[in-house]
Amino acid sequence: MEGGQFTEPLKRIYDSQGTLYFQSSEALRRLELFIGKYIDLVESLDIPQELPLRGYEESNDGGKDDGEVSITNIMREFVEILERLDQLLTETPPLPGPRRFGNMACRDWHVKIDKEIPLLLTNLLKNYFPKYEDAQCELTYYLKNSFGSATRLDFGTGHELSFVATIAALEMLGAQFNGDEFLYIYNKYCSLVHRLILTYTLEPAGSHGVWGLDDHFHLAYILGSSQWCSRKTLAMLPDDLNDNTLVKKYSSTNLFCKTLNFVFTVKSGPFREHSPMLYDISKTVRSWPKVKKGLWKMYKEEVLNKFPVVQHFWFGTGFYPWIDQRTHKPLPNYENSPDIDDINMVKDSKGTRSFNRGDLGHVVDSRLLAGNDTFLKRPHMNDTVMTTRRNDISTPSMTSQNFTKMGPPSMKPLTTRCPPRSASQLQRDTPN
Repeated sequence: MEGGQFTEPLKRIYDSQGTLYFQSSEALRRLELFIGKYIDLVESLDIPQELPLRGYEESNDGGKDDGEVSITNIMREFVEILERLDQLLTETPPLPGPRRFGNMACRDWHVKIDKEIPLLLTNLLKNYFPKYEDAQCELTYYLKNSFGSATRLDFGTGHELSFVATIAALEMLGAQFNGDEFLYIYNKYCSLVHRLILTYTLEPAGSHGVWGLDDHFHLAYILGSSQWCSRKTLAMLPDDLNDNTLVKKYSSTNLFCKTLNFVFTVKSGPFREHSPMLYDISKTVRSWPKVKKGLWKMYKEEVLNKFPVVQHFWFGTGFYPWIDQRTHKPLPNYENSPDIDDINMVKDSKGTRSFNRGDLGHVVDSRLLAGNDTFLKRPHMNDTVMTTRRNDISTPSMTSQNFTKMGPPSMKPLTTRCPPRSASQLQRDTPN
C-alpha cells in the first residue's frame, strides 16, 4: 500500500450493468485473491479456543521505531474492537412489544457503533500503521457495514463480505494473519452476528427463501468445509450434517457446523424443507474437498456476481478501487443517485411525491409521473465517465455501441392513460 491514497467509499453499482463492470474491477480481483487465500489458510485447522500468540515479526510497514510489528497485539486490539461492539449490544436491549422482524433498538445500537468504530480504528492505525492513518475512512465503512443495515434491519452475505474486506484491508496495510488467527477473529465475528440476529430478530437480507444456501451466511460454509479437508481422520462426513447432535458437538471448532447449528436453532421442521440446498449437499456430495469447491464456485456466482448483494459494496481509492484490473483505468460510472433502500417517500406542499434522503434533497420519482414528464434513465457517454440523462437528449451513437439496454428496468415509464374505446363500448357503458 506504499503511496496509497484513501478516500470515503462511494456507491458505484446502481444496476446490473454496474455489476458487470464490477466483474472486471481491481476491487473484485483483490477480494477473490484474499478470500481464496483464507480458504486455503484454514484447511485442516480447528477454531482455536484462545487467542493465538505470536512474537514480533519484521515488517517494513510497521509503526514501531525498530521496524517491527506485533501481529499478536494487532489481533488483540482488533478482537477488543469486536468485544466492545458486543458490550454495546448488551447495553442496548431490545424494545418490548411483539415484532416479527427488526427490533427498533437495533438502530440505537448502530448509532452507538457509528460513533465508536472510527475512534477505535484510529487508535489501531496510530499504534501500528501511523503512515496510513488516513485509511481510517475506508476501514470504518467496511467494518460498519459488516453488521447489517440500520435502515432495513437485516443481515446477509453482503455484510459478511464487508467483514472479510476489513480483514483483507488490514493485511494490505501489513498485518499478515495465519490460519489460526483468521479463524479466531472470524469465529468472534460470527458469534457477535448470531447474537445480533437473535437479539434484534434481524431479517434476512435479500434471502432467496428455501432456494438459497442460507439466510445470512455463505462464506462461513466454505471456510468450514475447508477445515475438514486434508485430514487423516474425519470426525464428520457431509452425510453426517443431518445429525443435529453431531453438528452441535463440533460447532465450537468448525465454522460449517457452527453456522449450521445456528440454522437448527432458529428454524424448525425437517432439514430438507427449511434448508433444501444444504440438505442436498449432505446427500449428494461425498467429500469435503468437493463441498468446498462447489460452494466457492457458487459464492462467486451467487454473491459476488449478484446485483442485490454487491450494490451495497462501496469503493474507495485505496483498498478496493473502482478501476479496471487490467488497464488500471477508471471504470465507467453513473452520476450519484440515492439508494432506494435508504430513502423515504414524502409529499411537498403541491402534493408531488418525491424521495427524501438527507443531504441529497428531494428527487422526484419518475415512475409516478405520466405524459411528457415521464423519462427513461438512459446512459450518456462522456469520455470514460458514464452518466444518466433524460431521454430528450439525442444520443445517436448509443446503438452502435450496444448501450441501449443499460437502463434499469425499474425506471420504465408508467402510463395512466386509458386505451381508447370503440363506439359500441361507449354505447354499452352509457347508462339508459
